[in-house]
Amino acid sequence: MKTAPEKRNNRKPKKKTIEKNLIFRLCKTIFHYFPDLYDRIGGIGDCRKKKVYELTEVLMAAVMMSVFKKGSRNAFGNEKGSGESETNYEKIFGIRLPSMDTVDEIMRKTDENCLKKLKTEPVKILIKKKVFHRSRVFGKYLPAVDGSHAMTVSEGHCEHCLKRTSGRSGKTTYFHNVVEAELVTENGFSISSATEWVENPEGKYDKQDCELKAFVRLAEKLKKDFPRLPI
Repeated sequence: MKTAPEKRNNRKPKKKTIEKNLIFRLCKTIFHYFPDLYDRIGGIGDCRKKKVYELTEVLMAAVMMSVFKKGSRNAFGNEKGSGESETNYEKIFGIRLPSMDTVDEIMRKTDENCLKKLKTEPVKILIKKKVFHRSRVFGKYLPAVDGSHAMTVSEGHCEHCLKRTSGRSGKTTYFHNVVEAELVTENGFSISSATEWVENPEGKYDKQDCELKAFVRLAEKLKKDFPRLPI
């Protein structure tokens, strides 16, 4: 007697389930390699006198907005009012999800050098633990450097804006570019290790800043931050 074939469950997992699993796996990975991450973030100088949210909560929210590829503060801020997503975030990471307007305000006041150090130190830990040792290119950590367009801004945005004037229309465009150095691995993984903005100096200048000048400054950062790395 033939039995009826078992029905296959072809239903796709719900979006909320996928997001919850992503947050859980991400949290597990972060605290496996960087168990003292919150302490490192908390060690950054806090510019505020009155604190509603801890600096750790603010900076983690800024990072997660990029990790989850929300595209804007407003899009990520909607997660705060979605109930379940915010609850999952707080349960898994053990911290609150602040308003993204608050995050933006505090990020503008936080010392940029402290934030750079916060990015460099985890990379050093990964190298020290030889996480990517087997995936090195030709037996070395190969830095890939490239410049990219960050944003186009309106006139008067800041004194460091680059500008380009069209020969046909005569219209001037103001923008910001950045040069990024990433350690790339044989399997295609890349780790951001240093960043240098392409920006004009304050006051008068003969020529605008460019990617080649920014690369020289970037190379100095790499040599200073990773003095023993054979790159």
